[in-house]
Amino acid sequence: MTWLCIIALAVWIFLQDRRLKALEARLRDLSGAPPVVRAPGPAAAVEPKQSPVKPTVPAHAPALVAETAPAASVSRPPVAPQAPPAPPRPPSPSAPPLTWAATSTWMAENGLAWLGGGGLALGGLLLVVLAAQRGVFTPPFRIVAAAILGLAMVAASEWIRRQNNAPGGRHALAAAVAAGAGAVTLYGAVWAAHVLYGLISLPVAAALAVTVSAGLLGLALLHGEALALLALFGAFLAPALSRHGVWPPLVEEGYVALLAVTGSAIVALRRWARAGVVTLAGLAVWILMALIAVRGPSVSVLLVLALAGPVAAVLWRRRVDDAPPARDLLTRLPTIALVTVSVGAFGLWLAESGEGNQPVTAALLGGLLIVAGAAMTVPRLAPPLAFAAPVVVATLGLLFILTSRRFVEDSPLILGLQVLGLAGVMAGAALAGALRGPPGNRTPLLAIGAVGAAALATLAWPVLDHLPGERGGLIAGLTAVLLAAGAVLIARRVEDPRRDPGLGLWIAAAAELAFLTVHATVADHLEPAAMALAALALAAIANRLAWRGLAATSTAGAVAALAVMLRPGFVADASSGQLALPLLALVTALAAGALLAAARIVGGKLAEHRTEAEALSTGALLVLLTGLFLMLHAGLATGHPADHGQALLEASLRTALILAAGLLLAVRGRPDDGPIARWRLIVVASLGALHGLATGGLVLNPWWGAGHPVGGPPLLNDLLLTFLAPALLLGAIAHRRPDARDRWTRGWTVAAAVFALLWAVTATRHAFHGAAMDVAAIGRAEACAYAVIGLLTARAFRMRRLDATRAAWLYAAAPAVGWTALAAALLVFGWLASPWWGPSEAPMASSWHVALVLALYAAGAGAAASLRRGGLAFARVALCVAVGVLFAFVTLLVRWVFHGADMRDGLDRGGLETWTFSAVWAAFGLVVLFRASAREDVALRWLGLVVLLVTAAKVLLFDMATLDGVVRAASFLAVGALFIAGALVVRRLNAAPKTSPDADRITAP
Repeated sequence: MTWLCIIALAVWIFLQDRRLKALEARLRDLSGAPPVVRAPGPAAAVEPKQSPVKPTVPAHAPALVAETAPAASVSRPPVAPQAPPAPPRPPSPSAPPLTWAATSTWMAENGLAWLGGGGLALGGLLLVVLAAQRGVFTPPFRIVAAAILGLAMVAASEWIRRQNNAPGGRHALAAAVAAGAGAVTLYGAVWAAHVLYGLISLPVAAALAVTVSAGLLGLALLHGEALALLALFGAFLAPALSRHGVWPPLVEEGYVALLAVTGSAIVALRRWARAGVVTLAGLAVWILMALIAVRGPSVSVLLVLALAGPVAAVLWRRRVDDAPPARDLLTRLPTIALVTVSVGAFGLWLAESGEGNQPVTAALLGGLLIVAGAAMTVPRLAPPLAFAAPVVVATLGLLFILTSRRFVEDSPLILGLQVLGLAGVMAGAALAGALRGPPGNRTPLLAIGAVGAAALATLAWPVLDHLPGERGGLIAGLTAVLLAAGAVLIARRVEDPRRDPGLGLWIAAAAELAFLTVHATVADHLEPAAMALAALALAAIANRLAWRGLAATSTAGAVAALAVMLRPGFVADASSGQLALPLLALVTALAAGALLAAARIVGGKLAEHRTEAEALSTGALLVLLTGLFLMLHAGLATGHPADHGQALLEASLRTALILAAGLLLAVRGRPDDGPIARWRLIVVASLGALHGLATGGLVLNPWWGAGHPVGGPPLLNDLLLTFLAPALLLGAIAHRRPDARDRWTRGWTVAAAVFALLWAVTATRHAFHGAAMDVAAIGRAEACAYAVIGLLTARAFRMRRLDATRAAWLYAAAPAVGWTALAAALLVFGWLASPWWGPSEAPMASSWHVALVLALYAAGAGAAASLRRGGLAFARVALCVAVGVLFAFVTLLVRWVFHGADMRDGLDRGGLETWTFSAVWAAFGLVVLFRASAREDVALRWLGLVVLLVTAAKVLLFDMATLDGVVRAASFLAVGALFIAGALVVRRLNAAPKTSPDADRITAP
């Protein structure tokens, strides 16, 4: 272990030596730079020999003529200032690369010196220990020998230091390590003489140790920082190597304290910051050992020394240097010490938590560190953020103590006083440091102090609140009063209380503790009203003082009131009836009224706080809605049967209340509304729409949802409130929005259409099946009704006036809806709903049911025909569907006349029914053809021709094979006569002049 320490120290010294060598090389280059700069001077003077001079010299001229050239150049003095500038300074050489040769050189010159010095120091200590253990020498002789050895090392170091004329110069590093080894040996001799052998008393040992420390300090001034580092390292290590366990704690602590003072003195006198770091590291090790031994007072003393030493050293250097502090390791040393000591203080909290006594020492030290941290920011010894270290450590340490049931139960009063005291110290220290220090430190200090005090009181409240006397609420209230008083002082000292961020944070912490006090002292069922009244009080204070943060904290009261009303315990008491309805109504009205009054106060005089006013009014609205929901649930729980759609009715009422609030906000909206006023309408209306769609449309839907039955007769039932009321409210909200092209407006219009469609579908389902709507199968008439609803919906979406209004998204969806409705209608009317050829084998219940189905067929044909407006392809398909549905209607009507309700029987092949079908189909085709000719509608004409051709094929193929006698002849005669008459009529219609074109005419492409 010893040699590992030596090797680690050698590596560090190797890196430092490389830096020194690079610096020396750079100095040598700079010292030789002037000759290099002057060398280009003559070259600049010779430069005037240019090409124009050469022609004046004859080619056969002797060498004498060349001597006239300098004269010509000298005769032009004005050209001299235009000489080129001196070449730039060559870049500084970088550090020499690390090679095997450089490494061997360093090891030969410096590494051996460091290893030798460390070996001498440790050898001296081990020699003393070994001699004591083996009994080779008598105790006095051992101590004298160790002292002589230490002095010899110091003398050798001085001899090495004075060898100025030696080859290669004096070896300063070897001299330093030799002196350090001697000092460490002398430390060990003094401690052994007192602790192991008792040869000298404690005062004498202390005096000798002080003498050694003073000598070490003097030697360090001669040999440099390396000696100081080595001596401090060895001095801190000496007791551990000399049987640490047998030393009295007081002696050991005094020795370590002396080392701390010595290290700080070295830092102060020579600006050796690394010596301060080594001192802190050594103290940290001894503090850890004292924590393991649970010596609280010793730990406190060492922690105080660890912080006081760097602070005193830096202050001394500032006084001596009389210059602004530079940003180097020395100026950061107090900050490092503060953080290190704070971590050590947390260890003291942990150590004292295992003792039987209260952690008084840790609490006192925590308060002292908080004060010191704030005080260090005033002369800029530490940045303001460093103040957070002792604050956080004290908070965590005290909370760790509070988690121990033994401390809480044994002495709750002491713990309460500690919480209150530390919270007060945090607030007071931060306030003093902020007001006395630089202005730039004010906001961080106030924020850390206020947040720390509020966090400590808040986190300690759950533990202390369970104790008798409501100590948690009392501590929170007293801390809130303390912070409020500090806010008054801050407002008097700052430049502008309305814009100071530190004051705002301080007020926020005080308000949080005030709300916590209300929560701890007021009954649960009255807490919403109490929170709202606290918000009203803050709004009134903000109206009078206009300090930063007051108006914002009043909005926190609105959030607190709403949070209390949504708390599971409050909701359970209100919805179960344990909280009387009159009392619930009173609390709701009082809370909403107080918040609304606070909104009017804040938004009246304080025009710049309009956002806070809108937030307060929004809170009042939400509190009112929450109270109404709870009262609604409580009322339905007592007056509505539990198995008769209570959940659906309650959800429908909630949706209606939310959308009614949204309509109220839309009516009261103004063009100059702030962001909260604009967004609260968006949030409330969107939330109401989503709530209605999620509950009534999905989860609690009486058809495909939870299956709750619907109360009331057909059409006049709960579905009106579930779907039709939200549709009307959303439509009204969208209509009140000033911007028709706003995406929210168009979204709400789409939601209104969805609600209306859901009402139509579910009301139809309920009309057909009643209470069994969740289990009954879809019948023929019901399917026809859904198809008609789809066609009418597509017709409504295709209204052209919707394109430029709030319903533009509905118009954009019209093509998709129209094609879907046509496909569904063709499937339903062409196959699914047919009582003759459809998939259902069950006969119709009665003729009334047949009449209903036929009426729906006729309605479907009319609805499909109404979709002819639009694109050519869509209009033709709609026309085909309409004619097809009408053809199916005529066919089923004939079938009903012959068979009644049971249309599944076989066809009467030899009777009048077959002939009637042929005649009716031919007449239907002729009517369609006549209509097409009159309107010049090519598509309709083709439909009529298709019907006639189908009829002709039936007569030729089916009637010829199945009929006989007079009936077959009559069938051919009737159909033939109809075809001829139809041809004549069509000819006349086509030849007749057209007075006015039909608007619905579709021409061939």
